[in-house]
Amino acid sequence: MKYFIIVIFIFLSFSCSKKNVTDLNGKKNYTEKKQKEKNITKKEVLQPRSPKDFVPRYIEIKKRREIRLAPSDKLNDYLKPYRAGLKEKTEQIIAKLEINLTKDGDSSTLGRFAAQIILEKAREYSKLNVDFSVLNNGGLRKPLYKGEIKIKDIYELMPFDNYIVIVSLSGKDVKKICNEIIKHHGLPMAGIEIKTGHTEDRFCKVGKKDIDDKKDYLIATINYLYNVGEGVPTLKKGKIVKNMTNHLFRDAIIEYVKAKKIIKSVIPVNYVYVK
Repeated sequence: MKYFIIVIFIFLSFSCSKKNVTDLNGKKNYTEKKQKEKNITKKEVLQPRSPKDFVPRYIEIKKRREIRLAPSDKLNDYLKPYRAGLKEKTEQIIAKLEINLTKDGDSSTLGRFAAQIILEKAREYSKLNVDFSVLNNGGLRKPLYKGEIKIKDIYELMPFDNYIVIVSLSGKDVKKICNEIIKHHGLPMAGIEIKTGHTEDRFCKVGKKDIDDKKDYLIATINYLYNVGEGVPTLKKGKIVKNMTNHLFRDAIIEYVKAKKIIKSVIPVNYVYVK
């Protein structure tokens, strides 16, 4: 009997304490809520959501995007004349090509073609006796094949808005550029010749002449290559003589091709590696 009374007393004390805590906190369901949280099984907590739960939301978002991105009739009407004009311009035939211009080989036909254009146009625009030109292969994005050349082909060949710059470098630095070109197994260039490899007759000449360490040379290139120095980091050391921001290289190519009308050849191979 004694033990029974003790058990009853403990039970009543525990019940009252729970009620008091609940009342003081002003949360009548506090104890029950905590108990429910404890009773949640691991399976319920870790149960992944079904993909079906996301489908309605995905469809709703997709519909909203389609509505937001769908062009209006007014916008189409507004852009229509511009599209027509752009298509007419880019489809214009400006010349005929009788050879394939590709990036194959150390001294590629496409590379020599582009380098010769920038050299000639730099001389024409600046009225300076520019010695040679150098470009990077990465800037020439598309080969040109036999047949008609359209303006869109030139845009695909040179899609970037790079402009022509003329840089001055000492003869010693020009020799460093020669070594950098050799390191990359040739780059697009004109006005300069390199012979290297397994031969005693190695040389790097500008304008058919040996490089003079004491002379300053004028080099035509694009602003990107001058600023970044991709393949020819020594070029960044040069002093800009002409920064022709109003002469995009792409526009120079279009002018050159239009004037030629028929392109039958490019300058001779100017980089030779003897195996």
